[in-house]
Amino acid sequence: AAAAVVEAAAEAEAQAEAEAPARPAVPAVRRYCLDGLLAMARGDQQFVSSMLQTFITGTRQALNNLHGALAVGNLAGLHAATHQLRPSLQHLQVQAALEVMEVLDAWSLPFSFDDLQPLVEATELLLNQVIEELTAELEIRRASGF
Repeated sequence: AAAAVVEAAAEAEAQAEAEAPARPAVPAVRRYCLDGLLAMARGDQQFVSSMLQTFITGTRQALNNLHGALAVGNLAGLHAATHQLRPSLQHLQVQAALEVMEVLDAWSLPFSFDDLQPLVEATELLLNQVIEELTAELEIRRASGF
């Protein structure tokens, strides 16, 4: 099941790249959706920008926590990192990463670096791409005065 999620995430990534033009500021196919955040903000674009920056900062920290837990064989730490990431991923509707989070969160087998490492790597790849896209989104927002 874990391998299928990693494979599905890789296929989704390949599809997104195949459909997106070469390196736009914000890709034509985004890995996130701002609709929920925009509704919550009720038109407050500064709030949206602040939440995007918070997501970027928090996601980087959570990825560090995920890798740290993996490195020392701490399954509880992996679960804690998935719980840290999940709310933001849900708000931004990062579906591919949420699917991997569900597999990590539901992991009930003994710790296995060989099984968990590909899931952590898939998560890192996806979330670094989302961070890159959100950074471009923030640059556009700053240029527009938000």
